[in-house]
Amino acid sequence: MRAIWEQLAERFGDYDEHLIFESVNEPRLAGTAYEWNWSAGIPECQEAMSCICRLNQVLVDTVRATGGNNADRYLMVPSYAANPGYALYSDFSLPEDTAENKIILSVHAYTPYNFALQMPGKSKFSLDNAGMKGEIANFMRSLQQKFINKGIPVVIGEFGAMTKGNNLQDRVDWAAWYVDSAAIRGMPCVWWDNGAFTGSGELFGIIDRRTCQWKYEPISDEAIKNGYDVYLIIYAVDKVGNDAFTTTYIAKKTDYVDGGTPDHRAPKNHQHIEDIRSRRLPTSMIFINRAKIQKDGGDERGPLEITRVFDVNWEGAIT
Repeated sequence: MRAIWEQLAERFGDYDEHLIFESVNEPRLAGTAYEWNWSAGIPECQEAMSCICRLNQVLVDTVRATGGNNADRYLMVPSYAANPGYALYSDFSLPEDTAENKIILSVHAYTPYNFALQMPGKSKFSLDNAGMKGEIANFMRSLQQKFINKGIPVVIGEFGAMTKGNNLQDRVDWAAWYVDSAAIRGMPCVWWDNGAFTGSGELFGIIDRRTCQWKYEPISDEAIKNGYDVYLIIYAVDKVGNDAFTTTYIAKKTDYVDGGTPDHRAPKNHQHIEDIRSRRLPTSMIFINRAKIQKDGGDERGPLEITRVFDVNWEGAIT
């Protein structure tokens, strides 16, 4: 592995900070009973986690030694199988680094599993289902508390929900909830697009690479336009007292803040505030579910539903 990274680091050393190296993809005990089910009490699993930590350290030491842009390039490292839950165990540790705060935790999360990845599983996702939304919130909250709030970046390097019959609207609703939940915690998401649209396999394709056309544009609108890296659009209510609230519309995209028109317009009683990158934001908010797009194809949103109060650590979440 050291020899591989020596060659890669030398070959791509002149690339700027847009290039990020990741040590290994979903490292695990392939072909065993523990392939996707790591256990802290199993010696083989403990050894595997220790090996992963050593491999992650090899990446850092090897890339940093080549100097130049690699001296402080961002590097991504996974835990066992890139599972977010296994990154929380004390058996896993981030590699030591000579560069300050340039290690990113990489996780893959198809959550809820029975909807996003399992076959046949479930084909329906509802914003009224507290259990399904809770699965998403719980793993993201745990990552935020252990890593984000301590200034350690986290990237959801794989996520997605496969096609299961005619469940496009369910996938759109899921993508909106998932990406917004990650965005408010400062975690970028990368959709796993395997180019598959038909058949009995894992159908995660959303863009046709041959024609460069979106096959499922409503998903791309929600998962990409409203994501942390491109747009962060949140309907929120500032907490100004025990019972009094004022409405606010937050948009990351500067041209929105300067008067541009978002694809999904905010209600007239909402106001633009500072670009989210300024960090001049309320520290306590009530976040609101975005209603479904009207079935007739209109782009106006229906009534908004208040979900819960959030105490937001923007310093740890927004860069």
